Amino acid sequence: MNTEKSSTPPSRGREPPLKTMRHVKAEIARVYKDAKAGRREISDASKMVNMLGTLGRLIEGTDTIARIEALEGKAGGGR
Repeated sequence: MNTEKSSTPPSRGREPPLKTMRHVKAEIARVYKDAKAGRREISDASKMVNMLGTLGRLIEGTDTIARIEALEGKAGGGR
């Protein structure tokens, strides 16, 4: 029986769309649980969570810009 940990997790079907912070948060939790259960190497999980954190910051920045632009549009529209 092969007891080695895989750096590639078992396929779970369709991958989640990583478009919102909620999606990124869920994926980070999934990677953590896989690593804790021994289904993923800790070093690989760490790298993935780091990338997911970067993606999360990009999503936050994009959302913030969209909100600012919306507020500026409302403020300028009444003049």
